[in-house]
Amino acid sequence: MRRILKGALLTAMLALLGIPATAATRTDGLTLIGADELNSVTAGICGSKCPKEEEEDAYVVGYEWLTTRRVDSAAEQLNYSIYTEFSNVYGTKTINYSATVNDQCRHVWLSGGIGISTGFSVSIGRTYRCDQVSTISGSIAPGYRVKLYRGEMRQVSTITVSEYEVWSDGRSEKTGATDTGRLEHRWYRFTPVTAKGN
Repeated sequence: MRRILKGALLTAMLALLGIPATAATRTDGLTLIGADELNSVTAGICGSKCPKEEEEDAYVVGYEWLTTRRVDSAAEQLNYSIYTEFSNVYGTKTINYSATVNDQCRHVWLSGGIGISTGFSVSIGRTYRCDQVSTISGSIAPGYRVKLYRGEMRQVSTITVSEYEVWSDGRSEKTGATDTGRLEHRWYRFTPVTAKGN
């Protein structure tokens, strides 16, 4: 009964002050605020009362070719020759020698299709350089000489790649497409050989 009287009295006072009576329906001390004010206070964050967003279906964002098998043949020496020679045959003291060499590394895809060319960003049949320059040095005792041999080396690798779909949710799936190519690698190997006398 006391609550009803308080409500009636509050309504009468609000009417006298020119405030709509609907504002007096709250009796717990809280005041209703407008949407703009609410947004400025909460920064538009709805907390635990937010409606759940619908999850987006995953979709394919691209494709990639990855190596799934590689077989390397044993390296073979095709030929050799004397690259340079150092002599201390007639010397009486140990001397040092040094030679700067380039291994003239290169490789070429002998075969392969779209998977090899796309996966490795190469052109089939084109030679790619991978030269490395190094220094070979040592010492020669009196009465000895050093011959520096250069051998031409070759190795062939057979590589298989498989195509994968890349999805927006981070997973990858095989498409079933594969490609196989043969990669030939050639370079020079330098070997110093010490011998006595001429």
